[in-house]
Amino acid sequence: MPKTPETPQAQLSIIFDNTVLSNFAAADKVPLLEQIYRDHACTTLMVVDEIQDGLDAGYQHLKTVAEVLNPPHSTGWLSVLPLESSQEQALYIELSSSLGAGEASCLAAAIAHGLALATDDLAARRRATRRNVQLTGTIGILVRLVREGHLPLSEANSVLTQMIALRYRSPVDSLNDLI
Repeated sequence: MPKTPETPQAQLSIIFDNTVLSNFAAADKVPLLEQIYRDHACTTLMVVDEIQDGLDAGYQHLKTVAEVLNPPHSTGWLSVLPLESSQEQALYIELSSSLGAGEASCLAAAIAHGLALATDDLAARRRATRRNVQLTGTIGILVRLVREGHLPLSEANSVLTQMIALRYRSPVDSLNDLI
């Protein structure tokens, strides 16, 4: 069982599910996530299992996500947060009735720790909204990257176009009206 993340939980502000991580991995843009979330981001063991299942199924682009996990990689920037408290475990069980394991575990941790949730999963977003959990997703992160000067708008639009070509079901074709 992995150890507790190196990043103190008080510094964590966002938890990623597999959908957002996969979108950035498919476009070979996981380093963009590190630019704005290093030392503040985590995911769960269930998402790590989903990533491993994807790797086992031949989705080699997920290797870039596996390489940033801490643990198992001590140099990784994405902490793995176990669901330890009885509150987290009860929330996970409750949410698992309508969400996948990764989404349910991330939402349970977001609720228990007051974290924002990064997901593109519509059902998870609806459940998070009912629980007053702050949300972002692939589009929101791309917008933030532009607004904070990490990425020019034209390049962010190129990344979005690439993600769409790789089967990301984006609600928009361009970030122009969001900036």
